Amino acid sequence: MTNEAEQIVRRAAQFVSLLEQMEEMWQARTTNRDAFLILDEYPVRTSRKNAPFMPVDDDSPVPTTGNRRGGDTVCHYSQFSCLGDWFYMDLPDITLGPSEGQRLIQERPGFYYLKDRPDAPTAFKSSFAKSVQDWNPVQKCYRSGEKSMAAADLVYLWFSLWRVPVDWTFQAKLGHFSGGGNKILLVA
Repeated sequence: MTNEAEQIVRRAAQFVSLLEQMEEMWQARTTNRDAFLILDEYPVRTSRKNAPFMPVDDDSPVPTTGNRRGGDTVCHYSQFSCLGDWFYMDLPDITLGPSEGQRLIQERPGFYYLKDRPDAPTAFKSSFAKSVQDWNPVQKCYRSGEKSMAAADLVYLWFSLWRVPVDWTFQAKLGHFSGGGNKILLVA
């Protein structure tokens, strides 16, 4: 295997681990269980770059634009929600441009614009109608056992579609929508 291929395999394993941690957070609660994972293209100081999973203070500043990879002002992030025996990836239009969304839908089976699928499992509340119109997210749903598939989609998204370097250090935030138990990790 080439060095880049080995790094891709290592990254996929990291993504699976993060998805497993999200599911464990869901399982650890009896009420208000819905958990999330956000993987962000976070500018990292060199002193933190060495640890593969390094906790960061929850109040560390996270810029929303500027100082990104290559000076890009687009805020790339991917987010997941865990709802028990299934979870989904959500990519709002602020992180995924229209041409990127179309390419993702064409090249990776199962992705769709939520506006085009009002019957999707994630359209379970009518209160989300305005958010769907405002953010026009691209989504994909997974069964609990499909973490490797979700990791492969993340590998494609980050390293093929967005062309982020494979050795990039990401910020991962895991938590519950109702608050509490949040943790932030740096993933190198």
